[in-house]
Amino acid sequence: MAYINMAHSMNITCFEVPFSSHGTEEDLPIGEIFSVHAPKDLLERNIASMPGSLSELKAFCEKVQCSRIVFHPNPDIETDDHCFKVISELLPGFVICMENTISGLDELVSLLSVYGFRITWDVAHAAFHRHEVCNVIDMVEYFHVRGFSEGRRYITLKHSEKDGIIPYKENVVYMLEYPYENMYELLMDWKFLNQEGDMLYAGRKTGCAV
Repeated sequence: MAYINMAHSMNITCFEVPFSSHGTEEDLPIGEIFSVHAPKDLLERNIASMPGSLSELKAFCEKVQCSRIVFHPNPDIETDDHCFKVISELLPGFVICMENTISGLDELVSLLSVYGFRITWDVAHAAFHRHEVCNVIDMVEYFHVRGFSEGRRYITLKHSEKDGIIPYKENVVYMLEYPYENMYELLMDWKFLNQEGDMLYAGRKTGCAV
């Protein structure tokens, strides 16, 4: 709650939350949840277990009043095809997004188009895999934003080892994904995200991953 209160103090009212099966919904900002992050390994599990896992995920999303879910795709595109079919059948009415966590972006995009799924564009994964957003920008639902580092998983935007990795698209959410420990870190990255030179981007709606 302290993290959410910190974001609220900056007028940030858009959040991404991880799936939880431990009854923590009462601590979440119901009505302000933009997206739910599915378990990162869900599409790498035995496909026979998927219906049960997706049923739990659906129930959680309904409790927190969120209709947008982001998954990590399986590195094996053929397996993804089977998984996507199950997802499309069991989660109708949800906006389904796949994060660009694998190297084969072209193959993933082709498959997403078949099922009408969207992309959650993670700027750090894009930097690591050398993904180019220009050809898929229309499929981007929203962004995951954090700094890029060769040696650390999470780093603030302010301390990123690469510059200019944040694409611009109007009317989408930029979800800050670094686990901020204090107001100063959050404020500095908010400013970094929303400022170019001396100008602020009015169209960049900022959210926080909890």
